[in-house]
Amino acid sequence: MLPRNLSDNIISLLPQKDRLALSCTFRIFFDGSLDLKFTPKFYLSVINSKAKLSYEMAQRILDEENIQSEDLWENDYYNINGLKPIDKNTFEKIVDSLKNLYKLTKLVRCQRIDSGSLIIENQEINFAINEENKPINFYLKTKLSTHQLVEELMLIANKLSAEFVYSNIENFALIRKHPLLNETKYQDMQRYFKNNKINIDFEDTQELNEMLAKLEKQDKNKYIVSYFVK
Repeated sequence: MLPRNLSDNIISLLPQKDRLALSCTFRIFFDGSLDLKFTPKFYLSVINSKAKLSYEMAQRILDEENIQSEDLWENDYYNINGLKPIDKNTFEKIVDSLKNLYKLTKLVRCQRIDSGSLIIENQEINFAINEENKPINFYLKTKLSTHQLVEELMLIANKLSAEFVYSNIENFALIRKHPLLNETKYQDMQRYFKNNKINIDFEDTQELNEMLAKLEKQDKNKYIVSYFVK
């Protein structure tokens, strides 16, 4: 984890502030597939974000709630830093962009699943802390559609960045590769499916993905699914 002053301030896309960045431009077709004929472009850039949206606020916009630009100022960040409210026209552009981006990333996710990607939604735990920064309670974090929106774009950016680094400095590149399912867990999974009379083709990743997702929705199975994929 990065120090908070870095992650929440210096290198964060804060609203109405210039931030130096390394940007990647790529092209996606309307069916959600990546245009493989278009060479991704990496370049130095300056990003000036227009607004700071929480995942929850962005989700409310996607859910067609009656959100106005003034609602953004419920966020303490704006009040503390004395930022000026954005105009109605700018807010409408943000809403349109968010909705279009969500439609596109839904298609990207469908393409990824159809290609055999294993999708397991592990639940995250958040802690409530008191004034002394000591945990006093905890709760399960709700996975929103806006989380998936960001996730899909991050996966594409990470993939293209890794390919760019590897193709340009192969001998010096450090590429993370997720390990395959170890033999013990693989055998445990086969035994579990057999004991529960579940017939599945383990070489069909899409079929395996759909079955694990189905099992995870059942309380009695969600912890065993987490064991298989961790």
